[in-house]
Amino acid sequence: MATIHVRGIFKMLIHRGSGVFVAATLCLINAAAFAGGYTYERIAVPGAEETYAAGLTASGIVVGSWIDAKDDFTQHGFTYTAGTIKSFDYPGAVKTLAGGMNSAGDIVGTHIEYYGGGYEIDGGFVYKNGIFTSINFPGSRSTDLTGMNDAGVVVGNAAPNGVAEAFIEANGKFTTIVQGESPSAGAINVTGSVIGTYDGADNFLWAGGKLEPIVITDVQSVFLHAINNSNTVVGGISAKTGKVKSFIYQNGKLKTFDVPGWPNSSANGINNSGVVVGNVFNEHGQSSGYVYDGTSFAFVSIPNAQSQTAIFINDSGQILGEYQDPKNGYAETLFLATPKP
Repeated sequence: MATIHVRGIFKMLIHRGSGVFVAATLCLINAAAFAGGYTYERIAVPGAEETYAAGLTASGIVVGSWIDAKDDFTQHGFTYTAGTIKSFDYPGAVKTLAGGMNSAGDIVGTHIEYYGGGYEIDGGFVYKNGIFTSINFPGSRSTDLTGMNDAGVVVGNAAPNGVAEAFIEANGKFTTIVQGESPSAGAINVTGSVIGTYDGADNFLWAGGKLEPIVITDVQSVFLHAINNSNTVVGGISAKTGKVKSFIYQNGKLKTFDVPGWPNSSANGINNSGVVVGNVFNEHGQSSGYVYDGTSFAFVSIPNAQSQTAIFINDSGQILGEYQDPKNGYAETLFLATPKP
């Protein structure tokens, strides 16, 4: 699993506006590769006020976090496997935030505690075979872990001695990726390549121990969302006009694209076959998830749901996404879409 969870501008843009979009069965757009369509599972965690996706493994295991409806200051991690939901909590934590999961089912995340007057990130953890192992960057009050690959290499962010930095950790050894103004490492692939941001707004690919700035000019902002095992990166670009476009970045080359029929789109996930998923939206609050195989597009949508987005896609073509459920006060909920045979 190697995908940054979508948070920030694109998610806010999806939810903006007063229009209500009820997703019907959408037509495919020249999408022979997706002609079979999908079956959908709604992932409803009992007692949850909101539910958020953090990862999808190749075998279809979902990992995420949920906010407790009885106490919205409390947050838990969970896994979903073939209809079974299991929650987990770091001992003593007020909030347990899942950051991701590798193919072995090992979970990485962050726990948050309450100290007198507010919440503070206390440290990172790996959750394996029912056992929590703390991972804390030396000299840092807080450690935030965002991903882990199949080799057990963990990626995260910390501020040792008050200096913010992004790092990887393997077998107890910490390696700094970049220091600067609010660096943030988000995702790691099987080869140990990492994507993220630094100096406030610049983006990077860290591969083979070298930092490669991803420079995209004449735009308002750029967001990297995912990387696959071929170091292909996807994300969204916000132009100075306000229009948002999806992009694919590989070997130093940038390809932007629009989804037919929609003014805005953001690429959120990519699998190792190069199939991309993301979301489309307009100024009226209408939105949907999409799938793109490099040639054809298809929509991924739960009927009678609002503010839909596709976030992760695994190598089997399963898609994990989020939507708002009108039947549940428009709370954030998850869906798993599986290609029909």
